Amino acid sequence: PSALREPLYPILLGAAFKAFGATYGTALALNALLSIAAVWLLFLIGRRLLGAGTAWIAAAMAAAYPPFIYYSAQPMRETVVALMGLCAVGALLWALEKRTPAALAAAGGVNAMAALANTTFLPFGAVLVPLGLVLRERPPRRPALPGAYLAVFGLLYCLWPLRNYAVFGRLVLGSTAGAGSTFY
Repeated sequence: PSALREPLYPILLGAAFKAFGATYGTALALNALLSIAAVWLLFLIGRRLLGAGTAWIAAAMAAAYPPFIYYSAQPMRETVVALMGLCAVGALLWALEKRTPAALAAAGGVNAMAALANTTFLPFGAVLVPLGLVLRERPPRRPALPGAYLAVFGLLYCLWPLRNYAVFGRLVLGSTAGAGSTFY
């Protein structure tokens, strides 16, 4: 039992190993698929926010970025971290467009999964997003929106700290591997 690494990537890698065998090829294929999904999502978000031309440039730069390629060829969590960061942004954009409690609850789930990929996302998902949702509403009309987001975020993310408490006998909210330096 360890709290050194967040659980999302080990769970994905373990599921891939269970389904296709515990080989380097399985890890390579998983990371390549995660990276392809991240480049595709970067393109979709870029096109929505900045237009197709900029989105193509961003996707091409990401696809050719040497660390991105390197992390795709190693069993490292950076592939899932990059993808979950983009999923978090995409889910929030979608939720803000829909402006329903269900859409914000879904965004809360996606942001919790991002925090379960890397604790660096925890302050963003647990503090900055709800604060931004409250400040965005002038005057505050729908207090259920940040509430729906926080309820799902908290319920999903709390599974890992509860597991850590059961295993270690103390509350470990996130990674003990120094995610603060990444956040900085």
